[in-house]
Amino acid sequence: MDEKNIFAVRMKEARQKADISQAELSRRTGIAPATLSSYEVTENPKNPTLDKVIAIAKALDVSLDWLCGLENEIKEDKDIGFDEVMKALSLLLSVNGVKFETTESPTKGDPYSAIMIYSNTMNNFLCEYYRISDFVNDTEYPQYLKDGLKKAVFEKFNKYYIESESNSICADGGNEWDYINDGSDVPF
Repeated sequence: MDEKNIFAVRMKEARQKADISQAELSRRTGIAPATLSSYEVTENPKNPTLDKVIAIAKALDVSLDWLCGLENEIKEDKDIGFDEVMKALSLLLSVNGVKFETTESPTKGDPYSAIMIYSNTMNNFLCEYYRISDFVNDTEYPQYLKDGLKKAVFEKFNKYYIESESNSICADGGNEWDYINDGSDVPF
Protein backbone atom coordinates (compact mmCIF):
# COMPACT_ATOMS: atom_id res chain seq x y z
CA MET A 1 0.00 0.00 0.00
CA ASP A 2 1.31 3.43 -0.94
CA GLU A 3 2.19 5.29 2.27
CA LYS A 4 0.79 8.60 1.03
CA ASN A 5 -2.62 6.97 0.55
CA ILE A 6 -2.70 4.90 3.73
CA PHE A 7 -4.94 7.34 5.60
CA ALA A 8 -7.43 7.42 2.71
CA VAL A 9 -7.57 3.63 2.44
CA ARG A 10 -7.83 3.03 6.19
CA MET A 11 -10.42 5.74 6.77
CA LYS A 12 -12.66 4.23 4.10
CA GLU A 13 -12.02 0.70 5.41
CA ALA A 14 -12.91 1.69 8.99
CA ARG A 15 -15.98 3.65 7.90
CA GLN A 16 -17.28 0.74 5.81
CA LYS A 17 -16.51 -1.80 8.52
CA ALA A 18 -18.47 0.33 11.00
CA ASP A 19 -21.26 0.55 8.40
CA ILE A 20 -21.27 4.36 8.58
CA SER A 21 -22.05 6.52 5.58
CA GLN A 22 -20.04 9.65 4.85
CA ALA A 23 -23.14 11.66 5.80
CA GLU A 24 -23.29 9.96 9.21
CA LEU A 25 -19.55 10.41 9.70
CA SER A 26 -20.03 14.07 8.84
CA ARG A 27 -22.72 14.37 11.49
CA ARG A 28 -20.47 12.70 14.10
CA THR A 29 -17.36 14.75 13.30
CA GLY A 30 -18.70 18.08 12.09
CA ILE A 31 -16.65 17.70 8.89
CA ALA A 32 -18.48 18.35 5.60
CA PRO A 33 -19.29 15.21 3.56
CA ALA A 34 -17.42 16.60 0.54
CA THR A 35 -14.33 17.11 2.69
CA LEU A 36 -14.58 13.56 4.06
CA SER A 37 -14.90 12.30 0.50
CA SER A 38 -11.71 14.18 -0.47
CA TYR A 39 -9.86 12.37 2.34
CA GLU A 40 -10.95 8.95 1.03
CA VAL A 41 -9.94 9.25 -2.63
CA THR A 42 -6.89 7.11 -3.32
CA GLU A 43 -5.43 9.31 -6.03
CA ASN A 44 -4.16 12.61 -4.60
CA PRO A 45 -6.18 12.54 -1.38
CA LYS A 46 -6.52 15.72 0.65
CA ASN A 47 -4.65 15.60 3.97
CA PRO A 48 -6.75 16.44 7.02
CA THR A 49 -5.53 18.55 9.92
CA LEU A 50 -4.72 16.83 13.20
CA ASP A 51 -7.96 17.93 14.88
CA LYS A 52 -9.93 16.37 12.03
CA VAL A 53 -7.91 13.14 12.16
CA ILE A 54 -8.65 12.90 15.89
CA ALA A 55 -12.37 13.49 15.30
CA ILE A 56 -12.45 10.83 12.57
CA ALA A 57 -10.55 8.28 14.69
CA LYS A 58 -12.89 8.89 17.61
CA ALA A 59 -16.02 8.63 15.45
CA LEU A 60 -14.79 5.40 13.82
CA ASP A 61 -13.46 4.01 17.13
CA VAL A 62 -9.98 3.27 15.76
CA SER A 63 -6.58 4.38 17.00
CA LEU A 64 -4.76 7.31 15.44
CA ASP A 65 -1.74 5.06 14.98
CA TRP A 66 -3.69 2.55 12.92
CA LEU A 67 -5.53 5.20 10.92
CA CYS A 68 -2.24 6.92 10.01
CA GLY A 69 -0.40 3.68 9.22
CA LEU A 70 1.81 3.42 12.30
CA GLU A 71 0.11 0.18 13.42
CA ASN A 72 -0.83 -2.70 11.18
CA GLU A 73 -3.74 -4.15 13.11
CA ILE A 74 -6.96 -2.65 14.34
CA LYS A 75 -7.24 -3.24 18.06
CA GLU A 76 -10.78 -4.41 18.45
CA ASP A 77 -12.72 -4.84 21.61
CA LYS A 78 -13.81 -8.41 21.85
CA ASP A 79 -16.19 -10.14 24.13
CA ILE A 80 -14.44 -12.09 26.82
CA GLY A 81 -15.43 -15.73 26.88
CA PHE A 82 -16.59 -17.34 30.11
CA ASP A 83 -13.76 -19.87 29.76
CA GLU A 84 -11.21 -17.02 29.68
CA VAL A 85 -12.65 -15.58 32.90
CA MET A 86 -12.55 -19.01 34.57
CA LYS A 87 -8.91 -19.54 33.53
CA ALA A 88 -7.97 -16.09 34.88
CA LEU A 89 -9.74 -16.81 38.18
CA SER A 90 -8.02 -20.18 38.54
CA LEU A 91 -4.63 -18.54 37.95
CA LEU A 92 -5.43 -15.79 40.44
CA LEU A 93 -6.44 -18.32 43.10
CA SER A 94 -3.09 -20.09 42.73
CA VAL A 95 -1.17 -16.98 43.87
CA ASN A 96 0.02 -16.87 47.46
CA GLY A 97 -2.03 -14.24 49.32
CA VAL A 98 -5.27 -14.82 47.38
CA LYS A 99 -8.01 -16.85 49.00
CA PHE A 100 -11.52 -17.87 48.05
CA GLU A 101 -14.17 -17.72 50.72
CA THR A 102 -17.82 -18.67 50.58
CA THR A 103 -20.64 -18.21 53.04
CA GLU A 104 -24.38 -17.65 53.05
CA SER A 105 -25.82 -14.22 52.48
CA PRO A 106 -27.03 -12.90 55.85
CA THR A 107 -30.32 -11.62 54.38
CA LYS A 108 -31.47 -14.39 52.04
CA GLY A 109 -29.30 -17.37 52.90
CA ASP A 110 -28.07 -17.58 49.28
CA PRO A 111 -24.46 -18.62 48.71
CA TYR A 112 -22.09 -15.67 48.69
CA SER A 113 -18.50 -15.90 47.46
CA ALA A 114 -15.55 -13.55 47.67
CA ILE A 115 -11.96 -13.55 46.53
CA MET A 116 -9.84 -12.11 49.31
CA ILE A 117 -6.57 -10.49 48.31
CA TYR A 118 -3.99 -10.15 51.06
CA SER A 119 -1.23 -8.92 48.77
CA ASN A 120 -0.17 -5.28 49.07
CA THR A 121 1.08 -5.31 45.48
CA MET A 122 -2.19 -6.63 44.08
CA ASN A 123 -4.26 -4.30 46.25
CA ASN A 124 -2.17 -1.31 45.19
CA PHE A 125 -2.63 -2.26 41.53
CA LEU A 126 -6.39 -2.68 41.97
CA CYS A 127 -6.64 0.72 43.70
CA GLU A 128 -4.69 2.39 40.88
CA TYR A 129 -6.79 0.70 38.20
CA TYR A 130 -10.04 1.49 40.01
CA ARG A 131 -9.08 5.18 40.02
CA ILE A 132 -9.00 5.22 36.20
CA SER A 133 -11.81 2.72 35.53
CA ASP A 134 -14.59 5.29 35.02
CA PHE A 135 -12.48 7.09 32.40
CA VAL A 136 -11.40 3.84 30.72
CA ASN A 137 -15.01 2.60 30.47
CA ASP A 138 -16.42 5.92 29.20
CA THR A 139 -17.20 5.70 25.48
CA GLU A 140 -16.88 9.47 25.06
CA TYR A 141 -13.09 9.42 25.22
CA PRO A 142 -10.82 8.29 22.37
CA GLN A 143 -9.43 4.79 22.68
CA TYR A 144 -5.83 5.94 22.36
CA LEU A 145 -6.16 8.04 25.54
CA LYS A 146 -7.72 5.16 27.45
CA ASP A 147 -5.05 2.74 26.18
CA GLY A 148 -2.30 5.16 27.20
CA LEU A 149 -3.67 5.53 30.71
CA LYS A 150 -4.03 1.76 31.16
CA LYS A 151 -0.50 1.26 29.82
CA ALA A 152 0.86 3.73 32.38
CA VAL A 153 -0.78 1.85 35.26
CA PHE A 154 0.40 -1.53 33.98
CA GLU A 155 3.95 -0.24 33.48
CA LYS A 156 4.01 0.98 37.08
CA PHE A 157 3.63 -2.67 38.19
CA ASN A 158 5.56 -4.46 35.43
CA LYS A 159 8.54 -5.15 37.70
CA TYR A 160 6.47 -7.71 39.62
CA TYR A 161 6.01 -11.35 38.68
CA ILE A 162 4.78 -14.58 40.23
CA GLU A 163 7.63 -16.86 41.29
CA SER A 164 6.76 -20.37 40.15
CA GLU A 165 8.14 -22.30 43.17
CA SER A 166 6.19 -20.45 45.85
CA ASN A 167 3.48 -18.79 43.73
CA SER A 168 4.50 -15.58 45.52
CA ILE A 169 4.74 -12.10 44.09
CA CYS A 170 8.24 -10.68 43.88
CA ALA A 171 9.98 -7.89 41.98
CA ASP A 172 12.59 -8.13 39.25
CA GLY A 173 15.89 -9.28 40.72
CA GLY A 174 14.04 -11.29 43.36
CA ASN A 175 15.08 -9.00 46.20
CA GLU A 176 11.73 -7.36 46.88
CA TRP A 177 9.00 -9.71 48.07
CA ASP A 178 5.40 -8.69 48.38
CA TYR A 179 4.10 -8.26 51.89
CA ILE A 180 1.28 -10.75 52.27
CA ASN A 181 -1.04 -10.63 55.21
CA ASP A 182 -2.45 -14.04 56.10
CA GLY A 183 -5.80 -12.45 56.84
CA SER A 184 -5.71 -13.21 60.56
CA ASP A 185 -5.97 -9.54 61.51
CA VAL A 186 -8.80 -8.83 59.08
CA PRO A 187 -11.89 -7.99 61.17
CA PHE A 188 -14.36 -10.17 59.27
